[in-house]
Amino acid sequence: MNQTGAQDTIDLKAIFSKIARKWWLFLITVSIAVAAAAAYIKTTPKAYRVKSVLRMSEGRRASFGGNKEEFLKGSGYLKTDAELEDEITMIKSVNNMTNTLKKLDFSIGYFETVNFLTKEVYDAPPFIVHMDSATTQMCGVAIHVKVDTMGGTWRVKATGKNVRLYDLRTSQMLTDDFIRNVDIDEIVALGQSFKQEHLNFSIELPKKYVMNAKSDYFFVLNPLDELLRQWQGATSVDPMSDESNIVTLTTTGEVISKQKRFL
Repeated sequence: MNQTGAQDTIDLKAIFSKIARKWWLFLITVSIAVAAAAAYIKTTPKAYRVKSVLRMSEGRRASFGGNKEEFLKGSGYLKTDAELEDEITMIKSVNNMTNTLKKLDFSIGYFETVNFLTKEVYDAPPFIVHMDSATTQMCGVAIHVKVDTMGGTWRVKATGKNVRLYDLRTSQMLTDDFIRNVDIDEIVALGQSFKQEHLNFSIELPKKYVMNAKSDYFFVLNPLDELLRQWQGATSVDPMSDESNIVTLTTTGEVISKQKRFL
């Protein structure tokens, strides 16, 4: 037993000795890991959860465990598990969420990149985009806009491959049509619209808004189907307890005010 313990001690010393001789390798590894973690934190936007409470009906859910008086009165329990489950399903249904998204101004997302961090600017966008609904528009691609108020111009840049087209009038993607290569870099006079075959829009500059010269601003046209997929995945509906007719609606996202509007 003692010999085995001594042998174990000698082995551990040998291992630590080898590690000590390679201290520089461990120092480099730790430095890289710390730098990568810091870069991830600085370049990843924060995510928030917003909750809302919805009362489906009075009382508690029906249960065979209730007492006799409540069962005979018929008013102690007003919703069965199946009924509540059906209503939760209706809240997250395609039809209900599609109608909700059509009422909101989520079709165009505005973004700002500064110091390698890209975040959505929903509350105070640097410019307001007005898309021409008479033209099928390219969607899902970043359209970069740089405004030069001193020169009286604004620059439009966009690159992409296999870019899909979207009909704003019908809120439908064109199934058989797309642009194989997009490479746009044009300058337009302020007050004029940008016009190409599948990208036609104008911008409105908010009053007293000062753009950060170091920031890269861009917008993305989001198809309704893509918005539906995103918000269905980011939204959950759960009962507060086994007997409660109150459900909690929760959304997860980067912009609190936008999530509140959705709820």
